[in-house]
Amino acid sequence: MPEIRTAIHLTTKYTSGAASHADLLALALATGLDVIITTDHNLLAQDIDGYTNTEEKTCLLLTAEEVFDRTLHPPRNRLMVLDTRHEMAPYAAKPQQLVKRTIENSGLTFLSHP
Repeated sequence: MPEIRTAIHLTTKYTSGAASHADLLALALATGLDVIITTDHNLLAQDIDGYTNTEEKTCLLLTAEEVFDRTLHPPRNRLMVLDTRHEMAPYAAKPQQLVKRTIENSGLTFLSHP
């Protein structure tokens, strides 16, 4: 089975990170990653998923969302939501509803961190 080198839970300059999606892709290609998954905070960047090819390497960019309730201090209920094609942040205050809506949209959920 081939190894697929993946970095998950990367944020961009659109939330708490410092780099753009293009910057992260360039770094991924330079370091030999096959896949990167961005998880910006309560924001789903759309229409940028896909493969980037160079002469030596190919890297797949997938965008996802780290959803959490911004009304709690510190913010809690952090959940990574992948492959829904819809922003799930409106459901952040009700974690069970967030999971249900994600499943209804054929997505996956993972606990991010406390």
